[in-house]
Amino acid sequence: MNPPPEPRRWVSLGEIIGAPPPLHCKRDESFRAAPATPFKAGTPEDEAAERTARDAGYIPLEPPPADRHAGWRCRCATCGADRRPSPAAI
Repeated sequence: MNPPPEPRRWVSLGEIIGAPPPLHCKRDESFRAAPATPFKAGTPEDEAAERTARDAGYIPLEPPPADRHAGWRCRCATCGADRRPSPAAI
């Protein structure tokens, strides 16, 4: 009998291809900078989602979205780039 396979670790694109190139155009007012402090989870579901994101190499910057397939503002813990993975993809 074969042993069960090890769970595969999700790999950030920042780890694979490096940080994105710097932007050479001015950002308009629709661009929001990340808050100075990362998001603090409140409910048990939010805390579980935050733990899952941190285990995948992300630092959440806002509460997880209600829709599991919507983008979630996070920062890559490896390269520091802002990302928007969905909770379903993490």
